[in-house]
Amino acid sequence: MSAQGNIGPSMRLGLLENARHSLQRGFEQWHLGTTQKHGATLKEALVWVHHGVELSLKQLLVQQNEFLVFSDVDRAVGQLLKLRRRSGLGGATVLELFDSELRVLSVGFQRLVDRVCVMLGIHELAPDQPLRRYVDELAAYRNRVMHFSVNIPIAEVESLISDLMDPLLELLECHVIDDQFVKACIPEIRERAKSLTVHAHDIYAKGESRVREMLDRLSGKAVDGKLLGTTGTIAVPEFESVEVARLGRPGPDIRASSKTRDWIVEVKMRMIDSGSAKHALAKLQHDVEVGGDRVGPSPQCWLVVLGELSDRVRACMHDSGVFFSGAEDVAALEEFAR
Repeated sequence: MSAQGNIGPSMRLGLLENARHSLQRGFEQWHLGTTQKHGATLKEALVWVHHGVELSLKQLLVQQNEFLVFSDVDRAVGQLLKLRRRSGLGGATVLELFDSELRVLSVGFQRLVDRVCVMLGIHELAPDQPLRRYVDELAAYRNRVMHFSVNIPIAEVESLISDLMDPLLELLECHVIDDQFVKACIPEIRERAKSLTVHAHDIYAKGESRVREMLDRLSGKAVDGKLLGTTGTIAVPEFESVEVARLGRPGPDIRASSKTRDWIVEVKMRMIDSGSAKHALAKLQHDVEVGGDRVGPSPQCWLVVLGELSDRVRACMHDSGVFFSGAEDVAALEEFAR
């Protein structure tokens, strides 16, 4: 074959087909990484799922208006006009700009999520919604594994992808206009991930049981406030009961009742940034409000994170009036309570 000849078959995937491949590959790697406890495979899962989310959201924009996938819409319009002036390209489509040598950039991930939320009116991606929080966490983890050395507990990655999966697929079911994707691809992903979703829920249930047992043992003891994100010595009440909420029941994850002051506890597997911390604090406040007769007046709130708790996240919660503990604090509290 000459240098000027045919260079062989090309790789061509449509936007939605590309999204489908990345999502399926990501959830397959999640399955493999979770069952084998293999960090590098879970890294691949993060990267693939993030890519699938990005392409899926771009598909939603393209369904509305193809120009919305460009970072600079006005520049894209001008470049398309240039392309159409060329011989034989009068019918060039918007997305063919990406195949040309004309410089156009697609919208960045953060702005992409905002556009889908605001321009398409998709409330699930509003800043205060759980799916948006999971998508933002996914982006933060993806950036860490792509650009820095990595030290992320496997349980954090497992729980994030598990939390993300159902609300993401529900959103795509409602808004993607493609029967094959909705009726074949999404059910296939759900079926493959079913056992792992159960596994992730089991991990969370074990985490709650661990915190409940720790509360039982701390009952009536004086605890170093530093392990609860505060100062001085904290006198833990004598608890009459410590109860874990049933799955799906509104209210606190754990309620510890006493004659003096109840404690309510929110248990998290991970907390990567201040946005996650603010959402957790809002959830605790909501738990107090919906607790009704099951929660006494002015309960003490405690946020327990079984993963890493950075200095930045700690600073965000410092003046909240809420106790907070990360993985190292929990280990120290368990050792103290023995």
